[in-house]
Amino acid sequence: METSVTKIRTSHGRWGMPVAITTDHLAELIASPRYAALTEKKRDRLPYIIFSSLFSRAGVHDFRHATGLMLLSAQLPADSTEASLLRQRVAQLPQTFMAFTDDGRRTLQIIARCTSADGTVPADSIAYLRFLKLAQQQTARYYEAMTGCSIVRDEQTLTRGCRLVGDAEVYYNAGAVAVTVATGMEALREAYPLARTDRNGCVDSQPSWQDVERERTEYYACVDRAWEEVEVAEDDPVFGEQLVTRLAELCLKARLPEEASVQRTGAYSRWHLSVDDVRRIFRTVYRRQPAGRPWSAMTPKERIARKVRDFFERRYELRYNVMKQAEEFRPRGVDYHPWQQLTERDINRIGQEQMLDSGAAWPIDIRQYAQSSLTPDYNPLHEFLAGCGTWDGRRDYIGRLADRVPSANPHWRRLFHRWFLGMVAQWLGYSPDYGNAVVPMLIGPQGCRKSTFCKLLIPHSLREYYIDDIKLDNAEQVERMLCRMALVNIDEYNAKTGREQAKIKRILTERDVQVRRMRSDQYQLLPRTASFIATTNERQPLTDRTGSRRYLCAEVTGTIDTVTPLNYQQLYAQALYELEKGEQYWMTDEEERLMADYNLRFQQTTTAELLLEAYYQPAPRNRRHFMRAADILSDLQQRVRGNDRPNMQQLLMALKAQHYEYGAVAGQRGWYARRIH
Repeated sequence: METSVTKIRTSHGRWGMPVAITTDHLAELIASPRYAALTEKKRDRLPYIIFSSLFSRAGVHDFRHATGLMLLSAQLPADSTEASLLRQRVAQLPQTFMAFTDDGRRTLQIIARCTSADGTVPADSIAYLRFLKLAQQQTARYYEAMTGCSIVRDEQTLTRGCRLVGDAEVYYNAGAVAVTVATGMEALREAYPLARTDRNGCVDSQPSWQDVERERTEYYACVDRAWEEVEVAEDDPVFGEQLVTRLAELCLKARLPEEASVQRTGAYSRWHLSVDDVRRIFRTVYRRQPAGRPWSAMTPKERIARKVRDFFERRYELRYNVMKQAEEFRPRGVDYHPWQQLTERDINRIGQEQMLDSGAAWPIDIRQYAQSSLTPDYNPLHEFLAGCGTWDGRRDYIGRLADRVPSANPHWRRLFHRWFLGMVAQWLGYSPDYGNAVVPMLIGPQGCRKSTFCKLLIPHSLREYYIDDIKLDNAEQVERMLCRMALVNIDEYNAKTGREQAKIKRILTERDVQVRRMRSDQYQLLPRTASFIATTNERQPLTDRTGSRRYLCAEVTGTIDTVTPLNYQQLYAQALYELEKGEQYWMTDEEERLMADYNLRFQQTTTAELLLEAYYQPAPRNRRHFMRAADILSDLQQRVRGNDRPNMQQLLMALKAQHYEYGAVAGQRGWYARRIH
């Protein structure tokens, strides 16, 4: 079966009509002398090729078909021999569909076919884009590991492509093996392979004790051997330096990490060397020549950049916390060090350490490296879920969690289960169109442990992503909270003003959030992670009938069980299992109507509604029953005094809530109502 890609003619920055072209024909064009000549002269007029997607003739905004082809860009070494060897290694891989040079032969474009485990790719454009992003991460790691090349991680879009450049040595294999892309839970566990979550919700992502013990045993074996092989006496002044030098050589041969070996060696005072001396010796032994070309052939900036990267690979671990939107770091070593947010003081200190380590970088170089996309993303919610393992299938842990709340709502257990799945799906970014738009609301007296139950839903390891209230008067803070928190408890919901409750109703359905970057006027689109839950002591907290379908109200009839230990591991493992099996995590229209009907008992009745019920009733659509809203309002205002008089907005809401018919007679609009008194 032939594979087609999209070809678009370009001229002076304008794109033409997308057309489909087979990959066989594309390979012939790339190899032709015509495009080789155009590449040198009129590069800006070369056609643009999109490998991943096919579009209609209407333009690239009209996505039609997914091809499953992934474009990767690898930087070629400056040395022609090294570049030729890299091309050979790429061509020898059975997954390489096509490969050719671009950008003045400084970039190697690699195309690979990607599929999910069942051999298909998503047909929906949003799901397909999510698939492409996973495919880019996994395919890039594979090619870097197999060929030693450096893959450029550009932003993945449906229209990402490259120019149709000429390359007589283009490689093309129409029968290439497809790369299987891990999706769903597989991708989650692949991103955090070391994560392990216990029943209390604590996450451990350290190497196994067997690996730590093996490394420790090998190190002390190197120490014993170094003692045997050193030839000078222990009281000789050069004994310590020779012993540590031999130890460093043995550790390097055993492939032990440099910094961990330095810390272990520096802890000994027997050889009378400072930690700086030990580090200098190990650095001299472990220093390796960079591949490609010698240090002397590099520019000063390139030498600094390489030394900064090498310094971090030896001394510090970095990650970018996508929830906090901040860089975190910890020293590399044998002891466990907690992750800390990277502050300006830390950057300055690391800069000084790098200079003492024979580096020439300034804090600005350290900051540029740490705050770049070279720092891998880290999501604490995903790490926790990846470590939960497999559901045992013995108990309905989510159902038992719902049963801790004694409630008269007959639908509470089932709908709470649905909401809990929606919360986990929100963390995983499952829904492409809307967020988790339902809010469980616990209604009960003080002391029944409503707020404690809400906090209990989140394990202690993720408690910093839980908040008891949200300040709605600061719009920017609200937007940040939506992508910063895992769960928001709207405590004392009845204390919120009508305007604040309307804002809550609006943000419930938001899927992505526009957030302004700190110290910048630029905005970025971030996925929302926060779900909502609410508590109140008020028996009738709901004021907006049109928004009552968003609340899962449960009147607490006793004391909620918050004492019995909760098995967080199995609780969330069950949710992951059900989501992976395709369990529905959003409320259906029927369930929303069910919630709205049940919530009528928790709905506040406004003064306008009471007056309307006392003096009017809905009438059939008959001309003689037609009344303007202004006439109804004037009549009601005459019957009451002072602050009890409704305004026009309150009256209109009351007319809608009590299902009065709306229409027009003789060009005037009004309502069909009958006076009772």
